[in-house]
Formats: sequence, structure tokens, C-alpha cells
Amino acid sequence: YKGVEDLVRAVSSLNRDDVRVVLVGAHQSEYVARLRRVGTDSLIVRGQQPFDEIPRWIAAADVIVIPQKETPATRGQTPAKVFDAMAMGKPIVATNVSDLPTILDGCGVIVKPGSVPQLAGAITELIEDEAYRRELSHRARERSIAEYSYDAVAPRLANVIESI
Repeated sequence: YKGVEDLVRAVSSLNRDDVRVVLVGAHQSEYVARLRRVGTDSLIVRGQQPFDEIPRWIAAADVIVIPQKETPATRGQTPAKVFDAMAMGKPIVATNVSDLPTILDGCGVIVKPGSVPQLAGAITELIEDEAYRRELSHRARERSIAEYSYDAVAPRLANVIESI
């Protein structure tokens, strides 16, 4: 349901030596072996990482991709990694699932779930257009601070709690 295979297929289809998927946190499994066959040289797999190392992995990425599939499970959950990427000012490509389009409105690229060609096109656009990538990064960081930071959420949450 995470859409990782779609991402691997999209990046593999680009046939570019300068673009790779770095899959962090994957356990060795038949699924990962299948991803390796699909992605060949375009996929780098790194196993579980200490929680405090996650910001380093995010910082190393030029683009963060959240390719959620359209399933009952994904309709009701928003991946926390979108907020991590926004907080770190990363350009984001995500699928039109759950609240991702609302969260990333104006500060991310939204594609149709399951569309490998759209995913590949969005990644290519961001890789090739540095100014657009910087603009989305800046907007994502600004939205993160204004809407999703502790300072932004605490007063809203306090109001809800006080009203109860």
C-alpha cells in the first residue's frame, strides 16, 4: 500500500544515472528482492536505521516521494513522513490519497495513485527544474511552520480540550 514498487518502476524507467531510489528501513525479504530485480541499479536499499539518523537520510534526498496506493488503509491515514519532509524543506511528490493533496496544496506535486508515468514525470520535472524544486521546498517549510509545528498546533489543540 506504500507504493514503493511504483516508485522503483518510475525511477527505473527514467534510465538516468543521476537519479536513484534510496529505500531506508526495508527488511530483507522476498518483496525487497523483487524490488531489487525491478529497480536494478536505480535502487539502493538501506536497512533499519536508528530513529535519530532519519533526519540525515531526509537531508540527503533531493526529492521526497510518497507514492501511497489508493486502498482502504491509506484513505484513513496520513504518513508522518510528509510532515518530516516539509519541516526539513524538501520538495515532495505524493499521490492523491488521504489528506496529502490538502496538506501539500501549493507546496508539493500531486499525482494519480498507481500511475508510474505520472510519478516519473513529476520526479523528472523536479530534478530538472532547480528553481521549482527550491520554490516547493521553501513553501513546504513555511507551511510546516505555520500549520503543523508544535507552536501552530498547540493553541488549536488547547482550544479543543478547553471546549470539552
